[in-house]
Amino acid sequence: MGNTCYLASVLQALAATPTVVEFFLRERHERGACGVASCAACALDGYIVDAYAEGEDALVASELLYAWWENEQSMADEQQHDAHECFLSLVSVAHANLLGKSLRRKKPKPVGLVALLSLEPLDEDDEHSSAPDVDSCECIFHQSFAGVLQSEFACASCGCVTSTIREATVGISVDVPSGASKSAILEDCLRDFTAREMVESSSHRAACASCASSNLSKRMCFERVPKMLNLHLKRFEGGFESASMRKNDIHVEFPFQLDVSPYTANGAAVASFYDLYAVVVHSGVLEGGHYTAYIRRAGAWYLCDDAVILEVNEEEVRSAQAFMLFYEET
Repeated sequence: MGNTCYLASVLQALAATPTVVEFFLRERHERGACGVASCAACALDGYIVDAYAEGEDALVASELLYAWWENEQSMADEQQHDAHECFLSLVSVAHANLLGKSLRRKKPKPVGLVALLSLEPLDEDDEHSSAPDVDSCECIFHQSFAGVLQSEFACASCGCVTSTIREATVGISVDVPSGASKSAILEDCLRDFTAREMVESSSHRAACASCASSNLSKRMCFERVPKMLNLHLKRFEGGFESASMRKNDIHVEFPFQLDVSPYTANGAAVASFYDLYAVVVHSGVLEGGHYTAYIRRAGAWYLCDDAVILEVNEEEVRSAQAFMLFYEET
């Protein structure tokens, strides 16, 4: 289907996500009763059912690609796209379709990252439409991937907490060290993401009620971790123009079992473990790269390279240049 390896790798991860697979195999979404035009959830339903049926032929996800493009026309072209952006967009579209809405976002109106991360079911024909609360939404994509990030602002002088902001998200993007470093550790990237940092002073900021200081610090962490945790390693650096973009090829070591408790609001009081089940990889350079995926299925690991599927050992997975990591709560 042209330059769609970014979609193929994301689909392999979605087809290996237990909660999503169970939802569609149990026919929780009735394709025959769905009234949404070009429904991506219906197309994903058909794809997953075919993926778990008997047979060895490669699947062509043309129906899903068409439904996604119909809803997200900003992505409707034959150019290579970012796999993480594809994941956010596809989840956002399918989420809205499950709620009975058709996004139909047109090319001239770019997709805002905030809207994608919050899974807000935007409807250009209904400016008053709104998303259900992330804690109460029964959509399988909210139930699987959505967590809540907490930004805590505290006085830098006395430590008194001044305010807390909650934000729904379907995963987090973490910085990858650049420069002279040749390798990094995922846990260090997560520590940097959740580390407390100073917030630049502002004359409009209210003084601390305890000590009257206007200097604040900020720490972002998980208030609620999702069942399926998606971590995106930011390998593309620079401006939005291709001429100023560059790829960071540093190898990031990632564990097969991750304890996320140090990155939560409650700290490391109680361990919270997640098992790795999918790794999306970007190889090559920015101008001519290729996406593949490593998928864990029935205790074994497989390399999924478009229509080519090969069983591999764990060491090959560990040495992969990860772009996206998918973890399942144990």
